[in-house]
Amino acid sequence: MKITDENIIDYLQKGEEDAFRYIYDKYYGYLCAVAKGYLCDNDMAETVVEDVIYNIWEIREKLNIHTSLRSYLIRSVKNRAINYLQQEYIAKEVSVNSLQDYTDIESFYFIEEEHPLEKILETELESAIATAIDNLSEECRKAFVMSRYHDMKYEEIAAQMGISVNTVKYHIKNALSRLRIDLKDYLMVLLLLSITSQIPVTGTLEKLLEFLNI
Repeated sequence: MKITDENIIDYLQKGEEDAFRYIYDKYYGYLCAVAKGYLCDNDMAETVVEDVIYNIWEIREKLNIHTSLRSYLIRSVKNRAINYLQQEYIAKEVSVNSLQDYTDIESFYFIEEEHPLEKILETELESAIATAIDNLSEECRKAFVMSRYHDMKYEEIAAQMGISVNTVKYHIKNALSRLRIDLKDYLMVLLLLSITSQIPVTGTLEKLLEFLNI
């Protein structure tokens, strides 16, 4: 019988190695892309995905999935990626605005009622993005600004810059890659705040994820 997402749990619980290979072959590349969106690191993304897939094999006898296999895998990868970010955050003693402990952070959340953390973070995010864009090469920066801030199509950018559409795509891809690296720490802090507190940073986080095409 052919292995599918619908019957794979039965095969896994029976210890069929073909079921393990099915998951690896079908989902490995996609899951690595999901993990990289959180970690901005190819090697760590691959490690996270491998851990998730191997863990499924280790717990196969008691595996109980109530959603689709794809949804289960994506959620598992996201959770493991976030756990890694939390551990890295703690290990490196990353702080928000140089605040040293949770008590200080809580007191900082709402300095004044009219200035909630969300607005402060948005301002900092805008500044961080502007700095990161300024650090791009001239051609890369021009193409990216036209695309992101002026909603110009690749064809329009190519015509204005006197380059090919493929070159425009190359510049945009490089810009996003560079920005993801430069804004990695900021993204990590927002992710941690969004999952460990009641502070409304979701909007700012979503804006950053959308801006970086994550």
